[in-house]
Amino acid sequence: MHLFSRTARTPSQTPGTDDHSNHRRARILAVAIGIPCAIVALIVIAAYVLLRPDLRTSHRGVADISVPPSARILSVSATKDNGRPIPVSVVGTTVFPQTTVQPGTRLTVTARVSTPSLIAWLEGSTSTLTHTLIVQAATLTSPSIVTALSGQPVTFTSAYPVASARFQSDDGRSIATHTHGTTISFHPSSPTGTGELTLTSAPWMGPSPPIAIGWFTAGNHPTVITFPSNGHAIAPNSPLTVVYSTPVAGSRPPLMTPKVAGTWALTAADSYTFTPKDPGFLPGSRVRLTLPHRIAVPGSAVATLTFRVSLPSPVRATQILADLGYLPLRFVTRNAPALTLAAQTHSVFAPPSGVFSWAFPRVPTALIRAWNTTPSLVTRAALMAFQHNARLPTTGTLDTPTWQQLLHEEILMRRNRDGYTFVSVRKALPQTLTLWHNGTTKLTARVNTGISVSPTAVGLYPVYLRYVTQTMSGTNPDGSKYHDPGIPWVSYFNGGDALHGYIRPTYGSPQSLGCVEMPYATAGKVWPFTPIGTLVDVQ
Repeated sequence: MHLFSRTARTPSQTPGTDDHSNHRRARILAVAIGIPCAIVALIVIAAYVLLRPDLRTSHRGVADISVPPSARILSVSATKDNGRPIPVSVVGTTVFPQTTVQPGTRLTVTARVSTPSLIAWLEGSTSTLTHTLIVQAATLTSPSIVTALSGQPVTFTSAYPVASARFQSDDGRSIATHTHGTTISFHPSSPTGTGELTLTSAPWMGPSPPIAIGWFTAGNHPTVITFPSNGHAIAPNSPLTVVYSTPVAGSRPPLMTPKVAGTWALTAADSYTFTPKDPGFLPGSRVRLTLPHRIAVPGSAVATLTFRVSLPSPVRATQILADLGYLPLRFVTRNAPALTLAAQTHSVFAPPSGVFSWAFPRVPTALIRAWNTTPSLVTRAALMAFQHNARLPTTGTLDTPTWQQLLHEEILMRRNRDGYTFVSVRKALPQTLTLWHNGTTKLTARVNTGISVSPTAVGLYPVYLRYVTQTMSGTNPDGSKYHDPGIPWVSYFNGGDALHGYIRPTYGSPQSLGCVEMPYATAGKVWPFTPIGTLVDVQ
C-alpha cells in the first residue's frame, strides 16, 4: 500500500494585485461619497430654480411676480420708455398700472423681492427683478368679416378676454356691444354693413386702434360690402376692396368710372381689391364702381358704388410743420402715422386727431395771441421757412412739390435747423425790438421805426427777402431822392419795410421811412436769427 502525502498549496502572487484592490475600494468609496454629493447638488439646484423669484408678462396686468412661500415682495415700480414713472399697485402677485396705459407703450417693471434663506447665500438677502414689455393692442382671432344667421347677433372673438368694446357703424351710429371672455357681439341695425370695432383688453389699458369689420346675413340676396365704406371719402392712393357675400372666382371685377391706372386682384374667393398706381385717383373727383346686375348694394337701388376722393388737408401740413420744429408747438397724437410713404400719404387726406401744445415753457404773449387769432398766418410763415430750407419757391402755399417734400422730411424726421424765432417791434416810446428764439429772449434793443408820414405798418408779417448788404434808393417825403449804399443785415418783412442796420445819433423814436433801424452791432446779432419765414410783430 502506497501512502500519499497532500501538501497545501499557496496561491501564486501576481505583481500589483494589492494595488488593484486598493483602486477598487477607492472607487467604491468615491461612489459612496459622490452619490450623496450629487443628490445634495441636485437639491441645491432644484431649490435655486424653484425658490428663485421671477418676473414675467401677465395677461391680466402688466407683470406677474413669482414669489416662493418664504419670500415677500418689498417694492415694485414701472417706467415708460422715456423714463417717466407710472404708478402701479400689486394685487396678489400681479402688477397693475394705476393710470391708463396706451397699447404699444413700452414699459419696464422693476420688483425688489426678499430671497428665501435656502438660496440667500447665492442671491443675497434681496433680489431685484426687471422685465421689459410692450403693451399689446387687442386683436381679433376670428375673421374681420363674418356671416350671421338671420335674427342672431354678429359675433367676433379676440385673442384674450376683453374688458369692453365699442362699435360704430359706417353710417355714424354707435351700436351697443356685449363682451363675454373673448367673445364680442352686437345686434346689427341692418342685414349687411361695415364699421369700426374698438376693443379694450383691461380696465387699465387704453383702447386698441379701430378694427375695420363687416358682416352679411345668411340667406339674403347676394350683396357686397366695401372697405372703405360705400359713399365715404378715399385718399388718392387708397386701395378699394369689394367683398361679396358669395364666392366670385371666375367673374370679372367691377367696372370703374373714370378709368384710373391700377390693378384689380382677386384677394380671396369672395373679394376683389383695386390698387391705384401713382398718382392715383384725382383729388376732388368721384369714382364709381358698377357691379354685375345680380349683386345688390345695401341702401341703393342700383348696383353702383360711389366714392369721393379727398382733397389734401392743410391740417396735416400744420401737424408736420410742428413735428419738424417749424412751429413753436408740438403736435401730440395717439395715432401717429407710421414713418412710411404709404402711411404718410394717407395721413394727408385723413389727418390723425390730436392736440397742439407749446413747445417751450415761456412763449411771448404776442405769439400766443397770433396763434389763437390768425393760426393760418403763423402756419404760412412756417411753411415759407420750410420751403426755403427745402430750396423750393417760398410761396407759403401747399403745392405738390411742397407736399412731397413735407412727407419726405417727416419720414426722415429732419427737423428745422434754424430753430424758431419771433421778433416783436414796439412803437411805444422808447421804441424797442425783442428777439425771442427757441424759448429764450436773445436780446432787447432800442430801434427806430417810421415817421408819421411814412409809418411802419402795425401787423404780423413773415420775413420774405434778405440781404447781407444792400444799396437802398427811393424818394423822401419832401420829394428828394436818397441813395444809401452798404446798408447791412437786411430782412424785408412787409413790402419795403425791413429790419436793418443804420447809423443814427439816437435810437428809440420814429426816424425811418418805414423800416426798423438798428445800430450795426445790434443788426448783426439779429440777422442770423431772422431767416425766411420769421414772424415780425409790429405793434
